[in-house]
Amino acid sequence: MRILTSALTIPEVLWIKGRNRVPADSAAKAEAFFKHEWIVIRELDRFIAEDARALVWDHNVKPKDAVHVATALKRDLPIEQLDTFDEPLIRLSGKLGEPPLIIGKPNMEAALPLFEHDEGTDP
Repeated sequence: MRILTSALTIPEVLWIKGRNRVPADSAAKAEAFFKHEWIVIRELDRFIAEDARALVWDHNVKPKDAVHVATALKRDLPIEQLDTFDEPLIRLSGKLGEPPLIIGKPNMEAALPLFEHDEGTDP
C-alpha cells in the first residue's frame, strides 16, 4: 500500500474540521508519520495550483480539496482512487481526468496509526 498526497496535507492534518488542533508537543509524532515509506508527498507547484484553480472555478471544489484533486489528477504514480469522506467530492467520481479519477471513501481494512489517537505507539 502507498498513499500519495499533497504537501498541503502536512499542515492540514494538524487541525481537522470538528476536532481540536493537534498540540505542538505532538510535533515529533506528526513529523514521523509523514516519513513512512508508504506515504509519497507531492509538492504543490504552480502547475498543480493552476489546475486546482480551474477545479474551483469549473467544478465548485473548495480550494484545499482542489489541491488534493489536482495532485491526484497529475498521475505521476498510478492511483486506485482519491480517498475522502467529502460527499461533494465523491459526486465528482468518474467525471474528472483521463482516465476518469475514481473518488470515494477509503477501502482500508485497518486504521492508519495516526499520531493524534495512538498514544504510546509510534506512528
